[in-house]
This record gives sequence, structure tokens and C-alpha cells, in this order.
Amino acid sequence: MYVDPSDLLSDRSIIPTRDHWVYEYDNQAHRTMYGQFMRRPAFARKSVIISYLSQEEVNVSDIIDKINTGLVPQSWKVIVAVERERELKRTNARFYAKMTPEMRLYQIATEGNIADIIFHYIREKSMTMGEDQLLKTVTRMASLHADPAKSKYKFVVIDFSSWCINFRWEFSHAVFRDLDNLFGFD
Repeated sequence: MYVDPSDLLSDRSIIPTRDHWVYEYDNQAHRTMYGQFMRRPAFARKSVIISYLSQEEVNVSDIIDKINTGLVPQSWKVIVAVERERELKRTNARFYAKMTPEMRLYQIATEGNIADIIFHYIREKSMTMGEDQLLKTVTRMASLHADPAKSKYKFVVIDFSSWCINFRWEFSHAVFRDLDNLFGFD
């Protein structure tokens, strides 16, 4: 199983716990709207590296076990959507999700397992390809697909403008249940 916690260090920022969401927003705006400042917990650094180094041990397997058994602490249940700083779009800017270190490690482990273990058997997946490699692959696959009866390729086209709408329970449960079973989860 993929459990490399150092992959977390590629992130720039975290939200330490759910209680710290108040540091993500304008405290003065809350005072203007509600007549008082928000109550805040003690400040905690948002630096990924500081958080990582300040922990005595980072055990990704324990984090995965907690999530698998449904014992996710309330303090981990937060995601803050943050605009990507390098994009200059005034409208339709993309966001990234800032999470607690534990939930981010879970996401990294899940993505790593799928990329390293499952995708190993799916040669033509495009999720991890660069633009040049993707163009070559799609061109090759399209030329081989001229005779559908002889083709060994099946195409799945996903419209990302409605991506989240498609991931309803009925559509995704069987696939994710099988993935869980492959990795030994309930």
C-alpha cells in the first residue's frame, strides 16, 4: 500500500483543524455583519512543513484505518476552497482544496494506490500523462478505432463541466466498493 507521508510536503498550506476555519476568512466582515468578532481557537501555523516536522510520528496507516472504520474525528472534517494564485482569471478561476494534514495524507495515499497499483493495468489512462503524450495516445487510439469490431479500446468521455453531477451514489458505489475490496477495506 502507498503510504509516503513526504508527498504532503508538496502542498503549501493546510488548515490545522476544523476549528481553525475562522482564520481563513475576514474577521472584520463577520464583525460588520454580526456586530462581534468570531471566536477563534489559539492560532496554529498553516505551514505544511512546520506541521509535519512538529509531529513526533506521522502514521498514514492509522489515518487510513480511522477513515475505513468510520471514526473520522470532527476536527478533520473541513475543506477550504482557495483560488489558485497563479491564475489571473477574474471569472471561472480554479480552486484547490485546503485540508487538514490527516485528510490530505489520506487523499495522497488513495491517489498513490490508484496510480501505482490500478493504473499499472490500464495502459492508456490519461490522468497522469503530459500534454504531448496524451495527444500521441489519443491519435493512436483513434486510428486503431476505425473498425470498432476489431478494436480493443473502449472510450470513456467525461464532460468536466458536469463532473460532480455524475458522481452520484448509484453511478459510483459499485466501482468504489470494488476498489475498496482490492485494497482490503470494508
